[in-house]
Amino acid sequence: MQTSNYTRLAKSWDLPPEIGLRLGEHAGHQRMLEGAGHLLLVLHAPPKPYQNNRGARCFWRDSQGRWFYQMTDNQPLSLEEHLAEYEKYLDQLDNLEPRTESAEDFYEVLETLTPLLRSIRHMHQVLQEARVKFPEAQELINIRDLAYKLLRTSELLYESCKNGLEIAVARNSEIQARESKALARSAHRLNLFVAFFFPVATLSGLMSIQQGLKGDLISTNGALTVVGCLIFGIVITRFINGSRKR
Repeated sequence: MQTSNYTRLAKSWDLPPEIGLRLGEHAGHQRMLEGAGHLLLVLHAPPKPYQNNRGARCFWRDSQGRWFYQMTDNQPLSLEEHLAEYEKYLDQLDNLEPRTESAEDFYEVLETLTPLLRSIRHMHQVLQEARVKFPEAQELINIRDLAYKLLRTSELLYESCKNGLEIAVARNSEIQARESKALARSAHRLNLFVAFFFPVATLSGLMSIQQGLKGDLISTNGALTVVGCLIFGIVITRFINGSRKR
C-alpha cells in the first residue's frame, strides 16, 4: 500500500478556501476540517513500528453529501476499506498473540500494536467529532461505530499482551532465581570440599618436600599426621557451615 506523509489531494477536488487554506504540505495529526458545508477527514494509514512519518489519507464529503476518495494503488480507497485495513492488522496480531511464550515475543507484538492503538484512538476521536458536527451524515454512524470496535479490540489486545509480558518476565525472574540458588548451593558444596581436604593437601605437600630433602621414606608418624589433618578439615567444615547458617 503506497502512502505518503504529504497532503496530496486529487487535482479534481474543488475544496472551499476555508478548508484549502488550512492544509499544509505535511499531513500532520489526524483531524477533521470543515467549511461551507464541506467535510475533509485527514487520517493516517496503519503505522508500522518505529515509523516517524504517517501516511496521509484524505476523505472529502462535499456540501451535497457526496464522498470523494483519493486513489491508492490506482484504486479509490473508501472509509470502510480504510478501517478494514486496520482490522486486518489487528487480526494478524490477535492470531500471533496466543503463540507468544517468551518476553521477546510479547515485546515484538507490543512494538507493532502500540502505534496502531494510538492511531486508532485518534481516528475514533476524529470520526466522533465529525459525527457531532455533521449529524445529517448518517453514514458516519457506522464508520464511527466500526472505529470504536477497532479501538476496543486493540485495547483488549494491548492489555492481554501487557499482562502476558508481565507473566513472562516474572516467570523468567523465578527461573533465574532458582538457577542462582542452585549455583550458590553448588559453590557452597565446593567450598566444603576444599575446606575438608585443604589441610591434608597442604601438610602432604610439606611432608613431601621435607622427605625429598632428607631422602627418607614415609615416616611412621605419617598416618597420625593424616588423621590429624582430617580432623582439622572437619573442624573447618563445621565452622563454614555454622557461619553460613548464621
